[in-house]
Amino acid sequence: MPSNKVPERNIAVPLHSSLLPLLPLPLPLPFSGAMAILLQSPYFRLFGILPPITFFATRRVEGSSAERKSASSTSVNATRWS
Repeated sequence: MPSNKVPERNIAVPLHSSLLPLLPLPLPLPFSGAMAILLQSPYFRLFGILPPITFFATRRVEGSSAERKSASSTSVNATRWS
């Protein structure tokens, strides 16, 4: 007789998938600091600051759009099946 047990899922996120995008973020900082010192222009520090800003802004925008898509799909499914 078949069993009605639901197999357990491993929902743990692997460490490498969550930290891998964060690894290259600090790389521009020492280079932009060296350029700012050597070329005597503080504007080169922006080259070190902009990659983390754009990364986190992109993640925030993509996350909010994914939330909107999931919310709209659940409301469509709710109206479709009611």
